[in-house]
Amino acid sequence: MAAGARSHKPFILTLAVAAGLLAILQVYFLQELLAEEILFVVGFAALLLIGGSFYLIVALGERGIEFAEARAHIVADRHRHHTIRN
Repeated sequence: MAAGARSHKPFILTLAVAAGLLAILQVYFLQELLAEEILFVVGFAALLLIGGSFYLIVALGERGIEFAEARAHIVADRHRHHTIRN
């Protein structure tokens, strides 16, 4: 009986080492996955910030052109009336 119990000891030790290595690898891969996800979020946020900035600049430029165009018509009409009278 003692010989049978002794033969299971290396198997149990091997199983424990394998389980320990598996746990360590799981923690390592989880850490790597979280690091990659954080990098992805930071990169996506940077692209969103750059794209949003370009959109904002273009939108403000278009509104500025519309504003200037409306005022230019008023100035042109006044100038026409002024030059006709003189």
